[in-house]
Amino acid sequence: MSQSQRGNQNDMFFATGYQMHSVFSNRGEPIKPSQFLNPRLDFQQSANERQQSRISQQSNQLQQQQSQQQYQQSQQGPQQGSKLYEEQLEQKDEQMQQQQKSGRNLISEIIIIVLTLILEFISILGYIVYSIFKIFAYAYLLFKGQSDILSDLFDPILTIFFSIVKIYIIFFYFFQKNTENIDRLWIQNAFFLLLTQLLVLAYVKYIRYSKEPLSVIFHIKNFINKASISNSLIQFRPQDSNCVFDINNNSLCWREEYKRIIELYEVDLKCQLFNTFFNLDDNPSTYEWRGFCLFLDMNHQLKPLKIQFILLLGVSLMKIGFTIFYVVKKEKQYGINEIFNIIILFFFYVNFCYSLNRVLSNYDLRRKRLMIRNLNRMIKMSGEIVQYFEKLDITSAISLETWDNCRRCVYDFFKKEQKKLEACYVCLFFYFCFVALACASFYANFYIFFQKDSIHLHPLMIICYSMDFILFSILIFMRLYQGQLFNDSFEKSEHRIDSLEGLIQDLAQMYDYYFGKKHINEKSLEQLITQQDIYRKQIQVRDPVEKSMMPQDNENDDDENDDDDDEQEEKNDNDQNSLELEEGMSTTYDILVGKLKYSSRFYIQQKKEFLGSRYTLEAEKMLQQRMMQNMLQSYIRIKAQTISDQKTQQYRFLNYFNISFEQTLITTLVGLGTVLPSILKNFFDMFH
Repeated sequence: MSQSQRGNQNDMFFATGYQMHSVFSNRGEPIKPSQFLNPRLDFQQSANERQQSRISQQSNQLQQQQSQQQYQQSQQGPQQGSKLYEEQLEQKDEQMQQQQKSGRNLISEIIIIVLTLILEFISILGYIVYSIFKIFAYAYLLFKGQSDILSDLFDPILTIFFSIVKIYIIFFYFFQKNTENIDRLWIQNAFFLLLTQLLVLAYVKYIRYSKEPLSVIFHIKNFINKASISNSLIQFRPQDSNCVFDINNNSLCWREEYKRIIELYEVDLKCQLFNTFFNLDDNPSTYEWRGFCLFLDMNHQLKPLKIQFILLLGVSLMKIGFTIFYVVKKEKQYGINEIFNIIILFFFYVNFCYSLNRVLSNYDLRRKRLMIRNLNRMIKMSGEIVQYFEKLDITSAISLETWDNCRRCVYDFFKKEQKKLEACYVCLFFYFCFVALACASFYANFYIFFQKDSIHLHPLMIICYSMDFILFSILIFMRLYQGQLFNDSFEKSEHRIDSLEGLIQDLAQMYDYYFGKKHINEKSLEQLITQQDIYRKQIQVRDPVEKSMMPQDNENDDDENDDDDDEQEEKNDNDQNSLELEEGMSTTYDILVGKLKYSSRFYIQQKKEFLGSRYTLEAEKMLQQRMMQNMLQSYIRIKAQTISDQKTQQYRFLNYFNISFEQTLITTLVGLGTVLPSILKNFFDMFH
């Protein structure tokens, strides 16, 4: 075989082998002519294609795995997600309930309140039946010698008497329409007042039981009981009631509400601890009081406002006097019927003033203001007599944080319920606006809503409406006044924190004098602690966890003494304390220095950390300055929080109107001053 033939055979062999390789590698794809010309390029291209095929296979495998996982999740979903599914169902149920509640707020609540108002009318007869049974029961006990006639029989007799007065007004209004004009006008005005009174009672009672089912709201026990009678009728011994214009005063509810608000603030409930300035334990880092102890004994029943009742009763007596004077002088009617109606109206007005004053005595604002005032007294470190076992440890950051959280809790206590109760004054506005329009029509000749010959513009009705306008204005202005006092409590808390901040700043600036030249040591503080311990044993504090450390006083003098106490605190700030010790430790500055020295020496001797660091005796001054800086930071933060709360938590009339009592009163007086002469002239012209 020649050389050329062998070369052709080799070429055929390589070509055939390469063709077979390319076929298997390309999976039957046709062979390109260029592959025979450049086999190296073909190998590179085949390598790239193999790499792309591997990538495509991996992507396909990933897609298959993902589809399998999705299929498995879809198959296992109902089992693994059953709890989530139940939670979703609960959320949907809550949303449905909220939607139903919103619909109930618009329509159903009005119907329920109207039905409650009707039941209030019917319950007047029930009061009589209930009291008759009580009289027989007490009479039997009196016969047995087990009853007191003044305390047991007097209240049922009063209930029957004032119930008959109301029934007489209702009966006369509906069934004696053909009587003489004067009697008709008297009873008509009294009926409008009775309707307003029962509407207020019905609304407040409904709000109290709004979370309960309808069977509880309309239960006979909620309408005919001692508490309901005490709110509606004069009683010799009125029964304490939860169905008044007040936040819930049940201690269990208070504790649950406190926990709810603390969780809402995202604060650990276990960290809500505090110490008094001289705690029972020598260890300043041991906290023996829980935060809720600041609220113990603060849920007692508040009493109605005396000044408000006196004003309401005075206006009512003026109303009776002016109407009698008009009837005698102008109408020339003073027979037996008129005398009888005057007696009925007199007792009705007395009972009307009593009932409205009992229900609308601003218990909610007064209670919160009382709580804030007592919290502020906890950090009052100056005065004639300071009992340090009743004061907060103002050198402890945890105690200050607990105090601030409790102060914020006061503003959020039963806030939703309080907002609903605020709408109770809308019930007064129906009749108040009606009376205002009638008076405006008569005094200003503004005959748009009433015609000139309307019965509502009769002089006797105008006299009644004028006094009613003053009467309802008293209730509204008393609400604004209490709201203003409540809003002022923010500034008082801020002022109290400012005074503490000033004390610590003075100590920091005059550190060398108070902590150096003025020799105050731990023995001076121990002597003061001994004196305070004697006082503590006298008041018998046995269980600090369940015993309130709040200073208690008579709430009756709350409104009268509140401003006086603040003025006295202003005068006594930075004054000398009544406790005089041998070492000259007599002022608030000295006591704070002794407390800081005592605490710093304790941390050093016990080798405890303060803010993550341990200190030695050589660094004691640095530790004391670090303590004062920590106190100042706490005061600055609390003051900033107080300013923020003042903007968001202040009282608004009818939950919307930020009305100042002083500005409103001055504006009203200025406005009345311009038109009062013409009003008085028209008023007294009716008697001529």
